[in-house]
Amino acid sequence: MRMLPHILIFESSDEIQQKLTAGFAKDLNISPNIRSINKVDVFKTIFQEILPDLVIWDLAFQAIDLTLIGMLQDMKETQPNVSMVFLENQDSLPDLKRKLKELGENVLFMPRDGSCLLSAVTQDFRYEALKASLAQERETAEYYLDVSSGIILGLDTDFNVCLINTNGAAILNYPRDEIIGKNWVETFVAPQDRASFKSVYSGFLSRRNDTPPEYEYWVLSSDGVEKLISWHDFRIRSDNDGVVVLSSGEDITEHQIVQRRREIFVSTLTHDLNTPIRAATQVLELFLAGNFGPITSQQQGILNEVLQSNRFMQRMVDSLLAIYRYEDHRVELNFQIADLNQLIQSIVEVDIAEQYREKNQKVVLNLANNLPRICMDMTEIRRVLDSLLRNAIFFSSEGATIQVSTKIVGKEIQVSVEDTGRGIEPEMLKVLFNRYSGVAKKFRQVGTGLSLYLARQIVEAHNGHIEVESTLGKGSRFYFTLPLQTEKSPCATEERAKAVAQ
Repeated sequence: MRMLPHILIFESSDEIQQKLTAGFAKDLNISPNIRSINKVDVFKTIFQEILPDLVIWDLAFQAIDLTLIGMLQDMKETQPNVSMVFLENQDSLPDLKRKLKELGENVLFMPRDGSCLLSAVTQDFRYEALKASLAQERETAEYYLDVSSGIILGLDTDFNVCLINTNGAAILNYPRDEIIGKNWVETFVAPQDRASFKSVYSGFLSRRNDTPPEYEYWVLSSDGVEKLISWHDFRIRSDNDGVVVLSSGEDITEHQIVQRRREIFVSTLTHDLNTPIRAATQVLELFLAGNFGPITSQQQGILNEVLQSNRFMQRMVDSLLAIYRYEDHRVELNFQIADLNQLIQSIVEVDIAEQYREKNQKVVLNLANNLPRICMDMTEIRRVLDSLLRNAIFFSSEGATIQVSTKIVGKEIQVSVEDTGRGIEPEMLKVLFNRYSGVAKKFRQVGTGLSLYLARQIVEAHNGHIEVESTLGKGSRFYFTLPLQTEKSPCATEERAKAVAQ
């Protein structure tokens, strides 16, 4: 159906044409192509020229004989979708109406007085115009789906595929029609990811407004090859008021392979750097201790700077190695019952004392009295506290005060490190604990993003969480939690064994 309809009217006057023209202008705000014919002998020629969408025939103007019915049949064969309206009066013959009805679909009879004609015709064209518009929008949407380089996937609440684009089918190496209707989980999700996939989607579908984070899982192509896809999900309503999850996926398999090779390279390089850095640090310490003879004050200052750089590099190397162990799930935490307050005091009084004293800073301890001992890996928690304190020292000015506090919050112990530095922009707080968050580069301190990322890995491995609060120009407060000792703690078995032995 064309957006501007073509109407052919057979009548003795222009009365019907005038009514329809006025009606279309009023109801639809369009001017259709209407042609009124009062000579039957030009019917066939006019029809071939115009190819109308609608033919209106006033039976009072011209009776229909077998010859005209044959011409109308030819018209229907040439243009099956053409609609025909015959305006009848009381003298219309039943046999004639029966023959006209045999012309097929879209044949209507209406009173010749025209009482229903205008509303019926305008309503029909309004519907056809809407249908054409929807078809055009659907065609446009399908075009954009097919030009997408990734996977566009639609799943219903039973995980059945209701939509997939051409490129998505190509990535899976299946014909498109073989994917539609299949269960996505059982057919295409790799076995090791099926349980987590169902958990993510079930939670997503049960919450009306929440959107799950970006995530990745492996899918199977037709030849059994696994491909890693990164997904973004949206929840929409289908035509039958059902919920559909629309997912946009990108094949990152090659990227993952390259990334993994790079990580192996960095891990190997970092491991190989570890020994010479430690050796150089030990030699510098021997020089400063006078083991190789006396040194001048100028030499001492230079050696101290080199030593500090070496120690910083050593912490970087240690952090990188630890990160790769956490990400590869190769970390075995050495849990033991320990005094957290005592650990904090040791770090402040020994490990970082030189750093804050060089800047004439003070570290004030606000440690809760009678804090219960908890189950933790002391080496790893020491790494977290050391990182937070060194960052606080670095970002605080000369003579500043840094506060370290502990307290019990519910079933957890909360540890906080508060400085009076420059603060952090609000938009950076959300990504601060991500790997290489960019804050380090902004503040010209290498390694800050790395150490905070590692701190999050360690705390979460202890079933705790780490957060930050910050105000620009006033400072920042980093805090993390560790669970109190319970019967389910990793140390519980050891404690029960000791009790039995006693």
